[in-house]
Amino acid sequence: MDIPKIVIANVRKTNLIRRIKEYGIDSNLRISDDDFKDWLDDLINSGKMQESDLNDCFFEELMYGYRRLMRVYKITQTRHLREADDWQNLLDQFNCPSLNFNSIISTPIVNGETLKIVAIRSNASQDRIHKVEIMFLYRMRIVKNGTNSMSTFYSYIPVVIDLDKKILIMKIWNKEEAYEGDRPNEQLEKVIGLLQEYGGITTRGFTDSHQKVLYKMSKSLFDNFFKELPNYDLVVAKRDEIPSIVDSLIRGIDLQNYEENNGLMSVNKDTLDLNGELYKILQQVALSDYLINNSIENLLVSADKFISKIRFSDRDNLTASLMGEAGVKCIFDAQTYMCIRNSLDIVEKIVSLVVNYSSMSVRGKMLVKYDAATNDYLVIHIINDCYYTSEDFSKFWEIYEQYESSECVDGEIRALCQEYNVEAM
Repeated sequence: MDIPKIVIANVRKTNLIRRIKEYGIDSNLRISDDDFKDWLDDLINSGKMQESDLNDCFFEELMYGYRRLMRVYKITQTRHLREADDWQNLLDQFNCPSLNFNSIISTPIVNGETLKIVAIRSNASQDRIHKVEIMFLYRMRIVKNGTNSMSTFYSYIPVVIDLDKKILIMKIWNKEEAYEGDRPNEQLEKVIGLLQEYGGITTRGFTDSHQKVLYKMSKSLFDNFFKELPNYDLVVAKRDEIPSIVDSLIRGIDLQNYEENNGLMSVNKDTLDLNGELYKILQQVALSDYLINNSIENLLVSADKFISKIRFSDRDNLTASLMGEAGVKCIFDAQTYMCIRNSLDIVEKIVSLVVNYSSMSVRGKMLVKYDAATNDYLVIHIINDCYYTSEDFSKFWEIYEQYESSECVDGEIRALCQEYNVEAM
């Protein structure tokens, strides 16, 4: 067996070895890089491991790992994608034997080829397809900075087409120094174009639904953070007194737009949500007072995620960004953030969020950017240099799905949904 170096360069050696160990094969994780290819070749040549099993190991690693830039598309309709025959045009175009094959370690790109499919895995029951996973291989040109010398890198692009959820997820290694025409986003454009042309897949825009999901996510993360204040319950209890305070402030003032409930006057919310404004000020006082003598890290001890950057557009389409120190610090202690909550509440939309998953992985912090600037798709980008796993992906993707869902899935989020139009952020 002569496993191409192009596939080995796309995975982390230690992670692949751990996966191979699940097949009862022992190995020293410290095996040198020079000997690694020979060791893999020998596994097949000696019969210690089946080629199909090693292909499965590579497939799982290539689905995640270095492929930290992702796009999520919504599929318009799936009725015409549920049977194997519906995919025949795509299979014929890329010379694929079926909807279930894997030849990752035996399929190089030959001269004249740029893009091909090296593996497909489908999930079906009673001849009805539920999910199709496709592994593309793309030959990209790299230009070295400074020397302008040209070289070649082989990019694996996994695509997950979930027909039940009606979503399509594409991932790619955001490789630097790519030649014009072969940049990561240009590769993704080519792949989605081919899936639309030969796979019959049609997608629809998010309009602004993904921006609204990010708003709900940011609201929840702030509320969870604020609940860690020692006097949180006392602050919340003060909300019951705010209507009386507002009544005493505005009674006697000649207002044309006001409301009266249970004998108490309040400002018409179309003019100003004065009750909400006062509660936000009380929140800010409580938080600022705490941070004078304490560190924000004390409030983040039990928090496994927080926002380190936020970007939004207000109702006048003015865009603003707020970033924590070095792009990784929590922004909730910034007075600027406390002040912009009014604008966020008005539009209920956020263009992008960077969430710091502080205890998500054994490798340490993971910074994940959710970018809803483009209507056609949602971008998810792990912006720090790490090699992530399927478990990591599940965590930062499922949190988006939770807030996207119209029904809340657990008690905490259900409570937030009930308060969504009531409680000030």
